[in-house]
Amino acid sequence: MSKTKVGIINVTGYVGIELARWLCQHPGVELVSVTGRSAAGQKLGQAFPHLADIDLTIEAKLGEVDLVFSAMPHGESAAEVIPLARLRHQNS
Repeated sequence: MSKTKVGIINVTGYVGIELARWLCQHPGVELVSVTGRSAAGQKLGQAFPHLADIDLTIEAKLGEVDLVFSAMPHGESAAEVIPLARLRHQNS
């Protein structure tokens, strides 16, 4: 069974950090992309040493994923999520 490729928008907050930790333990998920404006360009383990076993770089933009989680504050989330939903709708 292939794993679902998952991304997290705003991994740098408490919810995003915990979500990354949980998703990496899920047998059906592969965490492949994480974003965070304040830490873009840093390795996830550099920004958060307890996540050093997750070999990902925090990017400014989300990479290619099957499923995305937003860990942004709800008021800001729409600006990031709506374009992704439109893109997904166009490609289906």
